[in-house]
Amino acid sequence: MLLALAVMLLAAGTFAARVGWEHVPGAFAQELDCSNFITQEEAQAAYDADPSDPSGLDADFDGIACEELSGGGLPAPTPSPSPDPSQYGTTALFESGGPGDGPVPPMPSGGCPEEFPVERGGSCWP
Repeated sequence: MLLALAVMLLAAGTFAARVGWEHVPGAFAQELDCSNFITQEEAQAAYDADPSDPSGLDADFDGIACEELSGGGLPAPTPSPSPDPSQYGTTALFESGGPGDGPVPPMPSGGCPEEFPVERGGSCWP
């Protein structure tokens, strides 16, 4: 009998605590600001879900949340200019410095370059 009374009191206390907690304003609300969003569209979706705007996402009260954020996705990359082939001259790659009589390492795809056609000991020789 005493155990049943203890269980009932525990259940009643748990129920009362839960009911009280659920009626605390903002108890489950997450405090947000514009820094919590990557795009304006994400912030707008959060604002549209609760237009009472408890987090203040619409600073000027015009219905548009976090106007300072950019649009969706990443910014478009700035294209780099195409290299001018004339800036490299016409000198062969292996004539651009270094020893002229070898050895040189094999090509990444395997084999030796035509300037150093003989492969010996893991290196390429003229």
